Amino acid sequence: MLDISQKMLDNYWEMLDNFREMFDLYDKYEMLLDKSQMLLASTFKMHINKKRIAQLVRSLTGE
Repeated sequence: MLDISQKMLDNYWEMLDNFREMFDLYDKYEMLLDKSQMLLASTFKMHINKKRIAQLVRSLTGE
């Protein structure tokens, strides 16, 4: 009986460790998602600024 109880306890601790690892990985995933969204937003802003600069150059040069 003691052997079964110890095995159950070991399985319980292993399960907790797995959950902890899963939540750590999820936190890393969220952090990467946030960074990729920021990168996408900055890329879009650079694209918009590039278009504005091109329009400004065309208006200054009369093209």
